[in-house]
Amino acid sequence: YPGGKRRAKKITFSHFFAKAGISGYYGPFFSEVHINNTILPEEYPFVLAHEKAHQFGITSEAEANFYAWLACITSNSKQLQYSANLQILRFFLYQGYSLKNYKEITSGLDGNVKTDYRKIQEHWEQLRNEKVDKIATKVNDTYLKTNKIEKGIEDYTGVVKFVMDFSQDSVFQQKWDFNPD
Repeated sequence: YPGGKRRAKKITFSHFFAKAGISGYYGPFFSEVHINNTILPEEYPFVLAHEKAHQFGITSEAEANFYAWLACITSNSKQLQYSANLQILRFFLYQGYSLKNYKEITSGLDGNVKTDYRKIQEHWEQLRNEKVDKIATKVNDTYLKTNKIEKGIEDYTGVVKFVMDFSQDSVFQQKWDFNPD
């Protein structure tokens, strides 16, 4: 582990950060992971793994999302697997929204998954402040672009391509006896 093993810290002003939809961040100056204490239990494993990916030097948000997903789904813990898949679902739904059969696709989702997905959406919507969110989004976009993430905040959604490419990589899956089911 870079800088030794460390526990994640709570974001000091969690409710303020929640107004901008910020669930966690990595502080590079002291190599610390900070997690918003307003996140729901279903989100925690994925958010922690995402921020830990940054701690390991992953700067791309899409890549940090991918490594968080991969770390969680390869765990023996059903809770970690569920957290990862629930969080990745958000990106798939965002990218698939313009598809003609979007409603048909989403109607096939498990009822518990839909309930948890809505719970998370409603939770963050209640905490959100439009003005704070708008400013934080611009700041984050600028920060990412300054740090050579050309797509800025749009980089987050690139995780869909990584997950799809990984799911098609049968050579890797056979070599490591990987079966996500």
